[in-house]
Amino acid sequence: MHVISRKDFTEVIESMKKIDDYHAEKRKLYKKYGADGFIIEPDNNHAILLLLRWIFRDTGADTGAVTAFCLSNNYGVGKGNQEYVDTDGHKNKISTIDDLYDYLTKNITPAKDTPSEKSEGGE
Repeated sequence: MHVISRKDFTEVIESMKKIDDYHAEKRKLYKKYGADGFIIEPDNNHAILLLLRWIFRDTGADTGAVTAFCLSNNYGVGKGNQEYVDTDGHKNKISTIDDLYDYLTKNITPAKDTPSEKSEGGE
């Protein structure tokens, strides 16, 4: 069993895309009516990306597969597919949410103890 199901993972990624699309449309509207500057409104996408990277121990490349898929590749509709080498040495193209989920669940690595997980008794 995975920490997060494929269905839930897909719902999270799709929700993040909707938030980013909403902000992009608002910026276009502001620009159309001459609003000056780039308006950034708060959302939780950055925190969600960090959480997903932590859940899947996604520390590869510069930013990890989750961040690259969502931001660099615009949730799979951007310029080209992201390609990652899995734990078996095979190259994997990630162009859909399912591709990303498959890659992450296949390549998840066991967590190492963090200070908050260690007992205070010094085990």
